[in-house]
Amino acid sequence: MDERIKTLLYTRSDASIALQISFPVLDFYLNREEHPIPSIRVGAGKEHRKVLIPVNGLQEWISEEVERQAAQRKEAKLSGNS
Repeated sequence: MDERIKTLLYTRSDASIALQISFPVLDFYLNREEHPIPSIRVGAGKEHRKVLIPVNGLQEWISEEVERQAAQRKEAKLSGNS
């Protein structure tokens, strides 16, 4: 790819490498009901649609997920001290 072209979308493979997680773990985060990784699906048919993940959306999701998990740990800690 031309180095001057900025990558806007990751494939599942790109995203799993960037996040250092397996496809099953990536798919879990893509498909969960609460706070999934943002993605778009392109192509024809339900079975053959390619999943693309916006790079900036993934970066925002990571920041939000860090905050969300920190809040959950804080809540669990407070609940455990009651």
